[in-house]
Amino acid sequence: MGRPVVLAEDETHLDWLARVRACWIPHGIRHLVPTPGSSQRSSLLGAINPAIGAWHYHLAHKCVSSSLRKTSWSP
Repeated sequence: MGRPVVLAEDETHLDWLARVRACWIPHGIRHLVPTPGSSQRSSLLGAINPAIGAWHYHLAHKCVSSSLRKTSWSP
């Protein structure tokens, strides 16, 4: 059995469609929000080994535990 490895990890979600937020607009004018189609989401997971500076990433189309189990963080 090898030595344990400590990784610092983070994740972010990338949405194809922009999120519609509240904004100030003159009364009576409609704000046009163009949408290119259906909403799609991908998740980007990353980890860095602070001891040696090696970093690893995984782009998942669904961020569920089954896709995380398939991720290999080894160098």
